[in-house]
Amino acid sequence: MNLLRIVIEILAGCGAFLLGFKVLSDNMEKIAGNSLKVLFNKTLEKRLVNVGVGVAATAIVQSSSITTVMVVGFVNTGIMTLYQAAAIIMGANIGTTITGQIAALQSFDVELIFMLLLFVGVFMDLFSKKAKIKTTGLALAGLGLVFVGLGLMSEPMAFLKNEPSVAEFLASVNNPLLLLFVGAFLTAIIQSSSAVTAIVISLANAGIIIGGGGNAVLFIILGSNIGTCVTALISSIGASLNARRASVIHLIFNAIGAILFTVLLLTWKDFFQMTFHQWFSKPSTQIAMFHTFFNTVCALLFLPFINGLVKLST
Repeated sequence: MNLLRIVIEILAGCGAFLLGFKVLSDNMEKIAGNSLKVLFNKTLEKRLVNVGVGVAATAIVQSSSITTVMVVGFVNTGIMTLYQAAAIIMGANIGTTITGQIAALQSFDVELIFMLLLFVGVFMDLFSKKAKIKTTGLALAGLGLVFVGLGLMSEPMAFLKNEPSVAEFLASVNNPLLLLFVGAFLTAIIQSSSAVTAIVISLANAGIIIGGGGNAVLFIILGSNIGTCVTALISSIGASLNARRASVIHLIFNAIGAILFTVLLLTWKDFFQMTFHQWFSKPSTQIAMFHTFFNTVCALLFLPFINGLVKLST
């Protein structure tokens, strides 16, 4: 398999994954849209409740960007306070890690089952006349297409592992700041930290080592959390002052969290080796679990300081 073919197949797989992710996300938003709005309207001044709302909403629509944009919209109309928005955004960061966990399933023998959902979903859309069943079918098809995309990427990535020049290049990219930038830049373009994490998980699943191992790959995950703020920042352009502040809270929270973990990983060189490598056997699961761990720890750390975040944003 020549290098050009490998690159084209990886890009095709990435395209199928992103399309599947968008179809899944858009149709889940249609299914749960009104319910989510009702749920957001019932948020209280209780931090844990609002974090739970953020987790649930993002786990349903499979996109923290959608949740955050909705939150910015509610703040813009005055329905939601900045205090409530900050807690929901923290929860959204936890909920978005569900996609990484789904992507990690490709290392188990369930990939074909999920791929079959593509046919089932399209069948439901073509032959049903009920809008709700058609939307549900498209959501299932989107989930199936996600795994088709991951499957398309897996084979050429396995060939890349055996290409000495490619392996050496990926192993040589070990500068933490550069990896942070790569994660942030790719996420800003794709507008999905979950998609970038899934691609990194696919690389790990194929046995491709970024940065020569150790903590290197984790810096891309940290960078992706900064890059995902771009969507909310764009959505707040032209909105009210408080709506812009809500998007800034998202950026401050994600950026400070990434900085804190960057310091941790730089000072504790064997962090990944001594923790997630020991606890989980499969590389894809290790990265997915770190993604969930990182966002959960950041939410718990910042939860007592919501008022400080709100003041900082003003």
